[in-house]
Amino acid sequence: ESGLGWIPFLLEAIDYQMSETGANACKLEKKPSEYFKSNFYACFWFERKNLVHDIRQLGVDNCLFETDYPHPICLYPVDNMDKALDGLTEEEKVKILSGNAARVYNLDI
Repeated sequence: ESGLGWIPFLLEAIDYQMSETGANACKLEKKPSEYFKSNFYACFWFERKNLVHDIRQLGVDNCLFETDYPHPICLYPVDNMDKALDGLTEEEKVKILSGNAARVYNLDI
């Protein structure tokens, strides 16, 4: 399933657990959140609240837009997408809307 709003909280909690509570019995070279950024991707299709903040927390290169059209819970029409991504640069929008998926799936677009 999709949705990325919960991931920044989880990564912050895991980083905290590893660094502050003695849960670091297994020594990692990097923080768990750094492993996420080098190994995982997050998708979204309807989130609006805090979306730009969450994308910046996860990394623009790790976020992809997905669609659930024609279901009613989606960012259609396009105006809704523009509003949801307001605050991102055009380059960041291109990455999220197509570029990252093309890179992950090795597609020529």
